[in-house]
Amino acid sequence: MTKLNNAYNYNARVDEDFGLQNRIYNLAVATLTAEVVQPVIAAWKADLDALDAALKQSQKSLATGEVENADRVVDRLYNSLKKYMEAFSNHPDPSTAKEAAKVVAIFEKYGAITHLGYDQQYGALANAMQDFNALPEETITLLSLTPWLESITLAEAKFQVLRSTQTHELGQFQAGLVKETRMAADEAYKKFTDTVNAFVIAFGEEDYIDFIHDANVIINNLNANIKARSTRAKNSKEKEDPTEPETPDTPETPESGTTPETSA
Repeated sequence: MTKLNNAYNYNARVDEDFGLQNRIYNLAVATLTAEVVQPVIAAWKADLDALDAALKQSQKSLATGEVENADRVVDRLYNSLKKYMEAFSNHPDPSTAKEAAKVVAIFEKYGAITHLGYDQQYGALANAMQDFNALPEETITLLSLTPWLESITLAEAKFQVLRSTQTHELGQFQAGLVKETRMAADEAYKKFTDTVNAFVIAFGEEDYIDFIHDANVIINNLNANIKARSTRAKNSKEKEDPTEPETPDTPETPESGTTPETSA
């Protein structure tokens, strides 16, 4: 008798877990029409929606808007200083134009950093600021760079403080609500698969056969991807340290709220 694979792979990442459940839920809605199975599908959907909301919320935090605003201030100051120096590089006084050209060269050295992601941008900005501050005092005074450099330094420091707050909030959120809602969705998913298999035994497989075949393909593909990833990681570790003694494989301990993989 055909059976839905109810083996839950607890090595799945949370995005893989949600993706798997969402695909199977959509398949169930499209192919399972028996009234008896509808309540368990609806109950599962409620927990799946809660996980979806938690995952979306985990991408934001109370500080996210402030971080974005602080970044815009840094971008505006940095780009305005670049335009200011480009204008000075055409100064009618050749000596002033020459000094401004040195500053423009620093901007050109690092490129359009304000179009980069946060980590790349602020790594490049730190290096650029070191170069600016290393300019001769006469150049900094001649071009009135001090207020610009001080403003950028203060704006960058504010950004970093807010970014740290955002990171902390996201970390706390991820560790709490996402874990909680994932466990609930996993339990609802397993209840759904167990119910489908019970209905197949009780009522026959005619109303469930197409769904089970398609769902098992989705499940087996994910399990194969996870296994391949684990193999790649193991091989990579062995290449990094070929002298590490081999140890016998031992079964992993499933996380709380999950069910280890078993034969279908």
